[in-house]
Amino acid sequence: MKIEMAYRNGRVDVFDTMSFTAPSPLGKENALTNFELRFDELGKKGLWLAAHHYDVDPSGTEECPDDETPVARRRRGWRFLLAEASELDELEWGAVDGELALARVLGEMVDVGQLMRSARLWLGTSNRSVAETIVHLFDELSTVSQADCGIARDAIPRHCGCSEELVYRLKAACPRESPNETETNNQEENWLEGFENEDY
Repeated sequence: MKIEMAYRNGRVDVFDTMSFTAPSPLGKENALTNFELRFDELGKKGLWLAAHHYDVDPSGTEECPDDETPVARRRRGWRFLLAEASELDELEWGAVDGELALARVLGEMVDVGQLMRSARLWLGTSNRSVAETIVHLFDELSTVSQADCGIARDAIPRHCGCSEELVYRLKAACPRESPNETETNNQEENWLEGFENEDY
């Protein structure tokens, strides 16, 4: 896992679990590593990465019946501080394995991971920016909420990874075109279509 974090002053931190590390930092019996990125504690305790592990100790098979699969034991590992709470106001964005996970938009830190998971579910894939995705997703989920399809109105900002206030600030800064405006623009762009091959 590689975590990259960029700050307002130009500083970039890179945390890498593979480079310049011991071959088996959690022990030779570790068969599965569980990483936890604690975005839920971001504003309280800074940003932490926890690494736990599952041991495959052969001695554990002695108590397991012959017709059952032995259970690997989950062991509590270690926590790693990636950013102090006092540093978070200067954090611009964070990425995990090349995928944007956090980004500051109009001064607010957005949970881009949550935003993109919800967007893939409700909007599909697109090339929209983070700001555009927030607005489009909020509008889509607002429509779903009005139809009483199981999404509470006050839960919509959480799906967008930001506050409702940020959504309205983005709407004011980057107003969306209505469907009629989009259709009119397309017609204006294509009004010469079919004439380029005409003989005069």
